[in-house]
Amino acid sequence: VEEALAVLADLPDSPGVRFGRIGFALSSERRAEAEEIYRGFATADYANEMEAAFQAARSAEMLGFDQEAIDWYALVKRGDRALVSVLRRAALLADAGDMEAARNLLAQTRVRRDPSVQLETYLAESQILAEAGEQEEAWEVLTQGLEVMPGHPDVLYGRALLSVEMGRIVEAEQDLREILEEDPRNPAALNALGYTLADLTDRFEEAEQLTEKPGQEVIV
Repeated sequence: VEEALAVLADLPDSPGVRFGRIGFALSSERRAEAEEIYRGFATADYANEMEAAFQAARSAEMLGFDQEAIDWYALVKRGDRALVSVLRRAALLADAGDMEAARNLLAQTRVRRDPSVQLETYLAESQILAEAGEQEEAWEVLTQGLEVMPGHPDVLYGRALLSVEMGRIVEAEQDLREILEEDPRNPAALNALGYTLADLTDRFEEAEQLTEKPGQEVIV
């Protein structure tokens, strides 16, 4: 362990290397050292400030400093890490009990109207609501998402799984079959529909066909 830590310490300093050193120190049960390395983010002078903030946020999460992670993620305002930083920040806010702030953050981010941003923020908002036991609201969020992105398979699939949890079997089947209309070999939709029919209906023969032959096209 000592040798490995020394090797890591001798590497050229960068946000990613610092994050790696923190992870290794923690896995070696050297928390005090991990915290000391993490605190160095505050004074280190990195050329890529967004990457530094992102790696600092990840490190804070790993150490259990959730509020500090939220603050670091808030500094990641542009670049490839910006969206994932928003999603992690929203999840941490929700975990801290501030669901309103989490949802507002996702809604404000969604205003950009970028399709990938819209998709990820709708899915994330639904997930944090579902995890908080607010399944009805989570379902409504995905329904709103489908109004913006009609027929999107990821949103349909997420709403179908929620529908199953809520006992809305007819609606779950409708969403899964809509996916299969566009992609008859979609393995996730085939399995989800098959297991739903097997577990929650008496349509066992149809369920077996769906789960045992996920490569075949299904008549919808």
